[in-house]
Amino acid sequence: MDPSSTTGPLTTEPGLARIDFDPSKGDSKVTWENRDISIPSIVTAFSKADGLIYTYAKDSRGWYFAAVDYRNGKLVSSDRILSSGIVADFLGNNFYGGLNIGPDKSVYAGVFGGIVERRPNSCRKE
Repeated sequence: MDPSSTTGPLTTEPGLARIDFDPSKGDSKVTWENRDISIPSIVTAFSKADGLIYTYAKDSRGWYFAAVDYRNGKLVSSDRILSSGIVADFLGNNFYGGLNIGPDKSVYAGVFGGIVERRPNSCRKE
């Protein structure tokens, strides 16, 4: 995929799911699905400390950090990074980079424009 595929209002098909696997039975089951969040390319991370799944998402308005409850798949909070526009869309694109969680629960993602950060007390539900 080319970075321009998420320019302007464009993004990927939404979807995030938790699948539980039971190795003793060799079975797996879908525990929940969230069809509201589009995650074009980040490697999403789970924090055992707070039970949240952290990701970097994109919608028609631009890029944002999102925190999802591991237990039920519901969006707990989101924090917009950049407003939409060709330059913001390109600079905010992480293009398959990783997401890191710091010891103070800050979340970092490398993007074409540098590094974006979400601090623990800044995240809110939009």
